[in-house]
Amino acid sequence: MDITQILGMLSGGKKNPALEQLMAVSTMLNKLPKEEQQRVITNFVEDLKSSVAKLEDK
Repeated sequence: MDITQILGMLSGGKKNPALEQLMAVSTMLNKLPKEEQQRVITNFVEDLKSSVAKLEDK
């Protein structure tokens, strides 16, 4: 079972724009080579940490 299937189960068959976006991103990531997937995820996590730090400083 991959992340796209898990997100689909979480939606319970209902329309959920946020979950649909996550599923689209997951589908795109699954098409990338593993090394590229890791790079994209690492960059996203670093950006997220930076954004959280900025919010905490306010």
